[in-house]
Amino acid sequence: MTQGSFASRLKRICRWAGVEFKSLHKIRKTVVTELMDHQLPMPLIQSQVGHASAQTSESFYHFNNKTKKENGRKIATALSDFLPLSLEA
Repeated sequence: MTQGSFASRLKRICRWAGVEFKSLHKIRKTVVTELMDHQLPMPLIQSQVGHASAQTSESFYHFNNKTKKENGRKIATALSDFLPLSLEA
């Protein structure tokens, strides 16, 4: 099965199921991002997506979606002694 025929079938299935179609590339990026967010070992991620180096996976796919807000809260807490009261809310 070619990538084009797979994508075409996936579009039909998504339409039938009433869900938004996402390209294969977008699905792949999402999967890698989720694996990285859940801190799976890089060699395992690389083997799943076929990247030759960890740099490829990290530079193109790592968005750290799940921890952005938490990191912001940690930074705000760490700097709370230095922030004016009006900014702490």
